[in-house]
Amino acid sequence: MRLRQCRIKTYSLKRHVTARNEEGNTYSTWGSPVEIDAEIWPAGGQLQAQIYGQELQYMLNMLYQGDQEIKETDGICVFGTGDQDPDYQVISQQRYANHQFFVLKKL
Repeated sequence: MRLRQCRIKTYSLKRHVTARNEEGNTYSTWGSPVEIDAEIWPAGGQLQAQIYGQELQYMLNMLYQGDQEIKETDGICVFGTGDQDPDYQVISQQRYANHQFFVLKKL
């Protein structure tokens, strides 16, 4: 499967990083932004409605075909810029032969 070039846009990916402060406590933060080209659209359908229920209105689907390693808990800046915190987080991923499918949830 090839992604249609007219639907692909550039988004900023920020990796989830666990850091320590000077007192030794751990906290979550975001790494530096990496530009990716992906196709994103609103989540929907009967299957996703059964899985996610009322949260479905705050979710997006994403198709990605590239070399960057994207993991669950990584953040995506969909409506913001790369210098802001991500507004969506990866909660599910499925790998196929030529592309990857992700479900994003609003933070």
